Amino acid sequence: MSWNLCNHGQGQSSDCNNCLLTLNFISNILHMRRHLPVGALFSLYFSVDLTHVSLAEHDAQLELFLEDRLDKYKGRLNAKKHLSLFERLFGRHGEYDQKWAFDLVKKDMERALIERAQEGES
Repeated sequence: MSWNLCNHGQGQSSDCNNCLLTLNFISNILHMRRHLPVGALFSLYFSVDLTHVSLAEHDAQLELFLEDRLDKYKGRLNAKKHLSLFERLFGRHGEYDQKWAFDLVKKDMERALIERAQEGES
């Protein structure tokens, strides 16, 4: 099949590089269009909503993950509104406790006060 699209001083030729690149680009776009619904479904299924979640929550979850204690994380990232459809359907998330961060900070403060009191006694 011959594509006679241009007349760039080369006559009606199918060997023009500009035309071949354009045709290749159009062919790639048409090919991607067939896969667009698959990509959209994949995104819908695995995307999470992280609006109104602070970076401190991500840091806390990552820190516990690196310490191999991810089951201890009970923060906002486990709330239903921040989970992907996959996590909701298959239960691939942890428990959510609204007071988890407060309790964690409270325990750290108590531990620091105890350490300070022990240093003052010695």
